[in-house]
Amino acid sequence: MYWCSADGTYKNCNNQAYSAVPARNTTDDETTISPVAFSLGYAFVHYEFVVPIDPAASISKFWFEVDDKNGKGVTAYKNGGSGYVVDQDRVFFVPWSSHVVSVDAADTSVSPRSLLNLQRRGGGPLGAAVAQDKIYSLVVAVKSSFTPSRVYVDATDMTTPNFTTPFSATVDLALNSSSYPSMSGYDFYYARVRSPGLQMTIDVHAVGGGQTVMQRFRSTSVLGDTSLLDPVNVTTVKGKTLSGAMRGAEVEVLALGLVFAVWGLLV
Repeated sequence: MYWCSADGTYKNCNNQAYSAVPARNTTDDETTISPVAFSLGYAFVHYEFVVPIDPAASISKFWFEVDDKNGKGVTAYKNGGSGYVVDQDRVFFVPWSSHVVSVDAADTSVSPRSLLNLQRRGGGPLGAAVAQDKIYSLVVAVKSSFTPSRVYVDATDMTTPNFTTPFSATVDLALNSSSYPSMSGYDFYYARVRSPGLQMTIDVHAVGGGQTVMQRFRSTSVLGDTSLLDPVNVTTVKGKTLSGAMRGAEVEVLALGLVFAVWGLLV
C-alpha cells in the first residue's frame, strides 16, 4: 500500500510517497461473496492495512500494488490513475470509541449510569410485544486546528418496528475532553442518540470558518466490537509518485475487500 500526504513538503506525492508492505492479514472473507459472484466462481480475499498517519502531513490518496507470486509481476490498483481519494481529515466518526446498548422501548427513564448495566448489542425481533430501542453513544473526532462552532450528526434508520415511519434526527455533539482527552491533534465530541430501529447510519458534520465539513453515511453496526491490529511499519519511498506507480499491467478494481483504518490518528 502506498499513500500521498495532503500537506507539507511532499504534498500529493511531490517526489515522495509513504509505503506499508505487506498487508498485515490476508484471509478468505466468505461474508462478502454475493450470489452472483458465487455463481461465477469468484471469491474475495480480505486485506487489512493498519497504518499510522502523521496528522501534520495527513493523507490525500492511496493505491495498491500486488506482487503476483505466480510470476505475472506487479499489478497496480490505482482507481483509473486517480488513486483512492481521502477527501478530508478534519472530522470523522470514531466507531472504536462509540458503543450501543438495547433497552425496552417503554422505558423512558434510562440514565447514563443504568446504561452501564445493560448488555451491549442485545435485543430481539422487531414487533410491539418485544419492542426495543437502541441507545447509541457516539464519538466524533475533529481536528484541533479546525475549531468548529458546531458538531452534529444527522441520524437515519429505516428498519423501525413493522417498517412504518423511518427514524430521523439531528443531534448536536459536545466537546468531551474529560472522558476523551485530545490526542494526536484531534478533539473528541460526544452525544447519545436513541433510535427504535436496528441499522442506524449517520452523516457527521463540523461547522467552522464559514464552511461545513462532512463525513457521510457511516454505519453504526460494529460499535465497540471492532478489534484493532497493531500498525505496520511505514517507510518513505523517494521519487515514488502516483503516476509512476505502475510496474506492470494496470487494471481497474472490480471488487476488493479492504479495511483501511487511519489508526495512527487516534493513537
